[in-house]
Amino acid sequence: SAAPQVKEMVARLEARLKDKPDDLEGWLMLARSKAALDDAPAAVAAYRKAAALAPDDPRAAAGLAETLTIAQGGVVPPEARALFEKLQAKGTGEDPRPGYYLGLAAAQAGDGPKAFDLWRDLLARTPADAPWRPRIEEAIRTAAGNFGLDAGPVLAQAGPPAAAAPDKPAAGADSMTPEQRS
Repeated sequence: SAAPQVKEMVARLEARLKDKPDDLEGWLMLARSKAALDDAPAAVAAYRKAAALAPDDPRAAAGLAETLTIAQGGVVPPEARALFEKLQAKGTGEDPRPGYYLGLAAAQAGDGPKAFDLWRDLLARTPADAPWRPRIEEAIRTAAGNFGLDAGPVLAQAGPPAAAAPDKPAAGADSMTPEQRS
């Protein structure tokens, strides 16, 4: 299995970081590796080192916030929410995590409409073939069930981006009436 090789690589990386504690890329790689090994506390610690070295690096902030959330079993803690809000305010470019997790935080706080707004905006910016798109659509459907909202219009309104294949129906089209589809 690859696990012993990964652990060996991580051990070498940790040894290198003892000699070069200001290696931002090394700390980010260590954080991602620890997260992949399901060692959330070590991943959080490594992301904190990276964030301390580069407070304005969105990779460190988003990674830390996401790992804190994963460590809480998917509940977005206040520190993570604050980091995601800061990233969202700065504009995160292609990173879907701030919008996704701020929507999750809103849903967890009982604000379904806010979660819907955040996820609808994120869905509108998400390429049709993005690997995280189904996760956003699923979050919208789950929130709809939890808050008694209709996911169909939200999913249809976001629609597939222009790059989507024209023969694919819009997400949620199967739950719409023929009038809504046209």
